[in-house]
Amino acid sequence: MKVKLLFLAVLAFSPCLVTANVIRVGMSESELMQRWGKADSALTARGKTVYYWSGLDVTVVDGKVESFRFTDASRKRAQEAERIAQARIAKRKADEAKRIAARTRRSSAQSEEAQLRAKIDKGKPSAVERERVIKSMEDRIRSKEEYLARNYRPGAWTDNKFDFHLTEDQYRLGKLEIERMKKELEAYKAKHLSE
Repeated sequence: MKVKLLFLAVLAFSPCLVTANVIRVGMSESELMQRWGKADSALTARGKTVYYWSGLDVTVVDGKVESFRFTDASRKRAQEAERIAQARIAKRKADEAKRIAARTRRSSAQSEEAQLRAKIDKGKPSAVERERVIKSMEDRIRSKEEYLARNYRPGAWTDNKFDFHLTEDQYRLGKLEIERMKKELEAYKAKHLSE
C-alpha cells in the first residue's frame, strides 16, 4: 500500500519536477536559449521579450525568465483557422447582401420607371412625373457608368474568387447599353419637354 501511494505521489509531482528541470523562473536568457534552442518567434516591447516555441511562451525581463506558460499549439492553429474561415464566410455574406441590394434597387427603379411610362403613355404626363422619369433614367445611366468604372481594369487578373473584374466584352456591352440609355433619355426629353 505504501509503495502504491509513493508511486502515485511521484506521478502526481512528476510534471512539476520535469518542468523545474527544463525551465524555471529566474533562469538566464542564455541558459533558456541553450535548453530550448532558437525560438519560433519573439516579441520585444518595453524591456520585455516574449519568446514563443511550439507549446511554450516565455517572458524574459532584464535577461531573466519572469514567467512561462505551456500552450496547446494545435488549439491555437485551429482557432486561427476557424477565425479565418468565419471572416471568409462573413465577407461572402456581405458581398451577397450587396449584390442583392443592388439588384433590388435596380429592379425597383426599373419597375417604378415602367409604371410611370405606362401612366405617361395613357395621357399627357405632369411636370413632376416627367422629372421623376428623367431623374430615374439619369440615375440608371450614372449607376451603370460607375459600375463599369469600378469593375473594369484592362489586363487585370486575379486568383482571388472574391475579387471581380469585367472582361473586355462585358465592358463593351456595358458601354453600348449606356449609349442606348442616353439616346432613349434624349428621345424622351425631346418628346415630352418640348410640349
